[in-house]
Amino acid sequence: MKSEGGWIDLETLWYELGHSLSAVFTSPDLSIADRDVATFPGLSESFAFLLQNITLSVPFLGNYLGLKPPDSEKLSYYKTLKDLSVFRRWKEVLN
Repeated sequence: MKSEGGWIDLETLWYELGHSLSAVFTSPDLSIADRDVATFPGLSESFAFLLQNITLSVPFLGNYLGLKPPDSEKLSYYKTLKDLSVFRRWKEVLN
């Protein structure tokens, strides 16, 4: 994780934490083959984006971080625009 400053660092932190939680909560009781499927990159990416998007959603920003609606909506809007460009790049990486 390369620190850039500002909200992008928090976004990256939550994203990487999503990867970590995906790995941590893969049961050690699974067979090797099943564990390999459970840590498939697509599944890990899903957890990463889920946690990142929950923590940067309008309700979370307002209810837990105390941002006012115009600020949380603006942040959410620009995050969505950035996500569209990132998803396009990841489509190429995962193919």
